[in-house]
Amino acid sequence: MSSGPGTSAAAIPSPYVKVRDPQCAPGGPLDVTDLMGTNLTADPTSYCTLDALARADTGQILLQNAKPGRRGTLGANTFQTRGVWTFDGNVSKSFRIRH
Repeated sequence: MSSGPGTSAAAIPSPYVKVRDPQCAPGGPLDVTDLMGTNLTADPTSYCTLDALARADTGQILLQNAKPGRRGTLGANTFQTRGVWTFDGNVSKSFRIRH
């Protein structure tokens, strides 16, 4: 097999496919109706836009988003580049209490 000018990358099927994240499915952790009557999983084309990566041949989910309220399993400092980049955000508000 050759690669170069005139060779199409589309000719080689990917072993992976993008699928809808299982937590968006009915009965998943996001299948909850809030106080305003909105359900993220009620209409598959509207609110829940999470995707996952699955094997094309078996459909096994390989990568997916962390569940709500949980941390993912990707450790800190997994990606390293030139230099050190950090960000520490802080928000505060002060107010007076009178009676």
